[in-house]
Amino acid sequence: MSRRRRKKQTQRLVLAAELGHTTEVRALLRAGADPQTPHPDGTTTLYGASVHGTGNTPLYWASHGSHAETAAVLRAAGASA
Repeated sequence: MSRRRRKKQTQRLVLAAELGHTTEVRALLRAGADPQTPHPDGTTTLYGASVHGTGNTPLYWASHGSHAETAAVLRAAGASA
């Protein structure tokens, strides 16, 4: 996969995680998006999934907040806080 495509997938993955779009997160992961690669601004997928929660750690709030299913999909794909 080209560097440009990988960067675009990462941006889409972080945005989908932020919005709690679990179906899109799954599709991007199947297409090869890496949940460990941060967005160019440093945002990780689990942080993105926790943004709309009420925060402790990104992993905790993504898992227990409004995007718990999205966080579970990301964790299963190897994402870490």
